[in-house]
Amino acid sequence: MNALRGLITTSPEILRSQLRGLSRAKPVATCAAFRPDPTHLADPVQATKLALRSLAARIREARDQADQLERHLHQLVEQVAPNTLHVFALGPDTAAALAISIGDNPDRLTGEAAFARLCGVAPIPASSGKTTRHRAASRR
Repeated sequence: MNALRGLITTSPEILRSQLRGLSRAKPVATCAAFRPDPTHLADPVQATKLALRSLAARIREARDQADQLERHLHQLVEQVAPNTLHVFALGPDTAAALAISIGDNPDRLTGEAAFARLCGVAPIPASSGKTTRHRAASRR
């Protein structure tokens, strides 16, 4: 998307005016629909149309592949740790990372404190004298 936006920014004005102000998904669809004239690729407009169309196709392919991989990840997490996906606001990426962190020993997570220690965010007492303080655990 960054390459597409950059190319749009530097493209001839006739193309910039067509693509200006479009919502987030529209530039990809618009650029994918370009039909450059292959006999006039020396023309900057036609050459830019070809480049924009090529980038749009790569973006669509990458999005399709990412969606497919996310579906596979969702299926794997459902098999390995089905209850984690039912936790509020926990998607397949986070559930997979959690399952990897826990490893083959899910009994080590007995509650929130154990989870905080596993993540390295459990507070550690750092008091002196009459002052009671805690600091975050450092990750090693």
